[in-house]
Parts: sequence; structure tokens; C-alpha cells
Amino acid sequence: EDIYSTLERKIVSLYYDRDENLIPRGREMEQPLLEAIQSVAGHPAAGEVRGGVGTLAAIELDPELAARDAGALTRLTIGAREAGVLLRQLGSCVAVSPPLTATPEHFEQIAQGIAAGLDAAAATP
Repeated sequence: EDIYSTLERKIVSLYYDRDENLIPRGREMEQPLLEAIQSVAGHPAAGEVRGGVGTLAAIELDPELAARDAGALTRLTIGAREAGVLLRQLGSCVAVSPPLTATPEHFEQIAQGIAAGLDAAAATP
């Protein structure tokens, strides 16, 4: 790819961001995402739930579970994926970053998928 194609893509992206108000949209959706994700905070397999910075959130695996079961985080990720939610593993956490076009209804679906993943993580292998 040449430099002109790269620049053209960047310019189109900047116009899209400006025209679609994606940056303000991220700020607008950060609280609804955090509220939805906090619904899993009481799960026995969940540790700290973090969010509130744009449309990003993370759920830490319960530290005791993580210490005794090396496969728990992978089961969380696979369980969520089977429920239709893609997560990224980051150390002892999983992170979710839905698109800026997502709605609070999508965030509820994401939270349900994470709950399914936490159920899988808590299950004895």
C-alpha cells in the first residue's frame, strides 16, 4: 500500500469520526456500559469490575480462583464466546470494547455473555 492510500484512509476516518460524532458517543455510552457490566460484580468467579473510560470495560477473575485454576480465564473467555460475546484476555482480566455504535441493549447482552463465561470459569474442569 502506498502513502497516498494510507493518507486517504486516515482522512476518510477523520471525516467519519467528525460526521458521526463517535468521540462524544464514546463518552455518552461509557456509563451505560459500566452499569451493565457491574451486574456481574457479585458473581463468585468475578473479581474487580472496571470501566468508565469510553466504551471499554474489564472484569478481573476472582484472585483465589485464578490462583488455584490456571484454566479458569480461558473457560471464561470461551463461555462468553459461546454466548456470542468476544472478550480479550489481559493478564488476570478479560476486557470488552464494543463498537461506538452499540446501544445499552447491546451492553445488556454483553453482560449476559460475560455472566455465562463466569459460570463456565467457576465450573470445575
